[in-house]
Amino acid sequence: MNPKDKLSKSSWSLRNSMLDVTISNIHKAVQNNQLKIEQKQLDILLSLIPTSMDEGYHRAHRSFVASVEDVVKEVSRDAVEEYQKKSSA
Repeated sequence: MNPKDKLSKSSWSLRNSMLDVTISNIHKAVQNNQLKIEQKQLDILLSLIPTSMDEGYHRAHRSFVASVEDVVKEVSRDAVEEYQKKSSA
């Protein structure tokens, strides 16, 4: 698997974890009467959450990958410069 695919897979796993926790917390809040939502409204809310998270993920994904690539390049460049300094000393 290439690095971009690994990054995409990891970020999608992060999105899934956030989705699972969000839905679980909403269910708990309804069960504990912290949220007073009728079942029909709850069903609508719970269908909006994954759709919204998917939309946000896809909007942000390209810029996230580009930012990570920039950081990796910078770290690699710094490591090469440090190695060159040590080698010339």
